Amino acid sequence: MRNQRVFPRRAASAGSAYLVTLVVLVVLTMLALALSFATQTEMMVGSNERVLQRAFYAAESAVHLAAARTLGSHDKCPARVRIQDVPRGEPGWLTQAELEVDAVVPVADPPCDYCQVNEENEYGGSAFYRVGHAISVRGALVGRGGELVALKSVTAQLDVQPWSDNAIPVCPEGKP
Repeated sequence: MRNQRVFPRRAASAGSAYLVTLVVLVVLTMLALALSFATQTEMMVGSNERVLQRAFYAAESAVHLAAARTLGSHDKCPARVRIQDVPRGEPGWLTQAELEVDAVVPVADPPCDYCQVNEENEYGGSAFYRVGHAISVRGALVGRGGELVALKSVTAQLDVQPWSDNAIPVCPEGKP
């Protein structure tokens, strides 16, 4: 009786721990790969969102530039501006922002009834108006090879009062 095995069931389950461990390892490996893929996708989405935000802020800065040109020198002509996006010599794949400003167009020009400047006694009765201008710009980020990376358009309205009717210059031909 000494040579008999005391636990006869043990021989039937001899390889089950190995199989359970192998299945658990496969499941954990699949979870790790799924997590890695999800993280990589989120990083790409975040990077794209950051580039689009830069293009949006570039276009928004062009709106402010067009408003300043319109208010400062009554220049409503279209313009193209290039801004160095990355300082020269620094690593990176973006090189510049190209801003294209459409002509600033007056969309409404009702008389400025409540403006003091239109009173005949004080300012000679000049005709001043409350003018709303439409501004439309496109901001594009350009990569090192000259390829378009991101493009955003911004449209805004600039209300100006009082605005003189003789302050509306004509854009010269051939100006972009």
